Amino acid sequence: MIGACLVVLLFCSPAQDAPAVVRGAVSLTGDVPARRTFDPPTGREKAAHPEGIFIDPVAVDGEKHVQFALVHVTAGLEGRTFPVPREPRSLEVENFELKPRVIGIMAGQELVVTNRDDLLHAVHSLPRSPGNQEFNTGLPRKGMSFKAIFAKAEVAVQVKTECLHDWERAWVAVLPHPFYAVTDAQGRYEIRGLPPGRYTLEAWQENCEPTSQEVDVKAGEIKAIGFALEARTRAHLWLSGRVQGVGFRASTQEEAKRIGGVAGWVMNLSDGRVEAIIEGRRDRVEALVRWCRKGPSSADVTKVERKDEPPGGEVKTFEVRY
Repeated sequence: MIGACLVVLLFCSPAQDAPAVVRGAVSLTGDVPARRTFDPPTGREKAAHPEGIFIDPVAVDGEKHVQFALVHVTAGLEGRTFPVPREPRSLEVENFELKPRVIGIMAGQELVVTNRDDLLHAVHSLPRSPGNQEFNTGLPRKGMSFKAIFAKAEVAVQVKTECLHDWERAWVAVLPHPFYAVTDAQGRYEIRGLPPGRYTLEAWQENCEPTSQEVDVKAGEIKAIGFALEARTRAHLWLSGRVQGVGFRASTQEEAKRIGGVAGWVMNLSDGRVEAIIEGRRDRVEALVRWCRKGPSSADVTKVERKDEPPGGEVKTFEVRY
């Protein structure tokens, strides 16, 4: 009898710790941002893309499922460590494009960047975390590679080429664990191997507002979780009137904090105007734009020039610039 119980215990024990799977799809709610079109200069770029370069700020299929979105665990793994994969992750420059557009990598895992074009490319990373080292490395010949490592978690490090082509950009999401996935052309993702527990998962795309969900997973469970993202918008403003020397910049920053969820900057110009970039969810951007049209009580805004631009994502807070 005792032997039988031991057999049952040994049989059941692995199932109690069996890893879980979280899968689902990421979709876009609201308007799809307009496609950006670039006309390459004459030469090799033009030969590679005779009809132009077309970049979707948010790549979606016919049902608005989002490709190249990152889904990753942001809470629930505290205090745990995971081995860094020995296999490197790859980023390539080919036909004047950085591919793939988004990749995930663990902190400390090797990144290999390769030039697939028969000409010089200089590849430049722009990390924000002080623990991640910037690189700006030239690859003068086809087939040449270099290796890099990001030491700290950061979602996400922007990587671009130094050819002054605004479309040559990619994003490297650096994670402290292996529980992440990048969506495919139908917006699908799958995260395997999660220990049983309660987690917060986030869906991220470089031109969308990130969104999170909490999920409880049991041993061996397959859980379906969908995410809905909303594209960010960006307003570029030039404000004229009595807008300098009246606390306009500081008041704008305070209003941005009050509204919440907007990033950008505000600064004085030498011609007496104030310039501002406001980026975030559309309703919050419009709320701050409306405030800027009046400004603080000490100001007198007589003219507002506005240009709507693709979101840049280069700032995470709202700053006063000098």
